[in-house]
Amino acid sequence: MASTITKMTMSTAVTTATPPRTVCLFDYGRRPGSRQAWGGAEDARLNPWSAGKTVPIDVRMLRYLLGMPSLSVECFVALLLVGSALLAAWFLVRFQGVGPRTLVGALVASAAAWILVSALPSFVDGVSAAGLPDERLVIAFGLTLPVYTFFFLAAGWFLKNLLGLMQGLR
Repeated sequence: MASTITKMTMSTAVTTATPPRTVCLFDYGRRPGSRQAWGGAEDARLNPWSAGKTVPIDVRMLRYLLGMPSLSVECFVALLLVGSALLAAWFLVRFQGVGPRTLVGALVASAAAWILVSALPSFVDGVSAAGLPDERLVIAFGLTLPVYTFFFLAAGWFLKNLLGLMQGLR
């Protein structure tokens, strides 16, 4: 079956008929460097959804996949911090009765959050040394997001108790 590809230039559109070519971007079930054949029980055991099959993708889609805008590390960290602050704000609003009831308790929670934030590089080194397959995801969403969420949550508890103390002085 032939498909139609339209190439847009500055002045005209050129239409050509070419058969679609496919490449496999996602090879489920096969580990890099293994000598096993595709298909069979081993591939089905590693990924039961693929059963040894590959997911073909049209070559024409490669330009969309490869040309997708990338996200810089700085922007990702900023968005991660905003997300953790929003999670902490949601937690403060949703569970108003949870948290320290005194200013001293809020200071202890803030000190614990500060210790966790300052120990975060050591935790990252430990996860990196463990050799997990997707260590970047574990570091971003398993370490950084919860630690900074607790950091913002402790800051919210501190402010809540401080404002409660100020209201008591009136």
